[in-house]
Amino acid sequence: MSWIEAFMSALDSLAAHKLRSVLTMLGMIFGVGAVIAMLSIGAGAERQALDMIERLGLHNVLVRDLDIKRDELDEIRKKSLGVSMRDAMAILDGVPGVRLAVPRIEVETYKVMAPGAKSEAKVYGVSHRQTELSHIVMQSGRFLDELDELHHAQVAVIGARVARDLFGYQSPVGQQLKINDVWFEVIGLLATSGGGSSFEGVMVGSTADEIYIPVSTAMRKFERNPQQAPLDEIIVRLEEGLSSRVIASAIDNLLDRLHAGAEDYELVVPEALLEQSRRTQRREEGMTWI
Repeated sequence: MSWIEAFMSALDSLAAHKLRSVLTMLGMIFGVGAVIAMLSIGAGAERQALDMIERLGLHNVLVRDLDIKRDELDEIRKKSLGVSMRDAMAILDGVPGVRLAVPRIEVETYKVMAPGAKSEAKVYGVSHRQTELSHIVMQSGRFLDELDELHHAQVAVIGARVARDLFGYQSPVGQQLKINDVWFEVIGLLATSGGGSSFEGVMVGSTADEIYIPVSTAMRKFERNPQQAPLDEIIVRLEEGLSSRVIASAIDNLLDRLHAGAEDYELVVPEALLEQSRRTQRREEGMTWI
């Protein structure tokens, strides 16, 4: 039988069993469509995970102050003052493979405003080296520099939503804003980023709602509760090619001694979070196939 005769025979068979043919075609279409949809969702989840990790820094280990209840905090402070610059210096000097250890502080705000406008922004004191530690893209202006930090400059870099809240659609660079009772000059506008979210149980904010000021300015110009830890976070940058899990273990051992065993900090390892996210995704895909 030639291929033409085989083709005609197949058409005759399809024509003779129309319902069965239609159902078979629908099954194939829905099956292929389901596979494509599942792969697209998986790719989207992977992209979201990578975006989150870029914010945290894949080669970083984060030392974060723990939020502790007031009645427990009194006892803990007898042993440990919390996450501090002493920890940052000890990590940098005492843990092999650490390239940077820089502080971050969240400023307690009751007012963020510009003439005739206000915003619900979060304000952070950060190092001028923050751009080396996490994925930060400028839309206009510049980021903080070493002189800003050295001279406790009253300058700020703001997110897109903050700029819109305070200055509408005009350029915010060169404008003035007020944080609590301190005036700042806007020197830079951050590019729009994804929305804030929780990734594997770790909150990752959106730069759109954030204001960055020099960490030295945050320490000098704004009051802080004496019982509160001096720092909210230390961002530890590792040398390329090293295991973040191994370094994190060494950091944990060091901090446990410095804090006299007080459980007033936590370690976040972005690389481990990404691995956990991928394992979870593979399990979900396996269950979908079943």
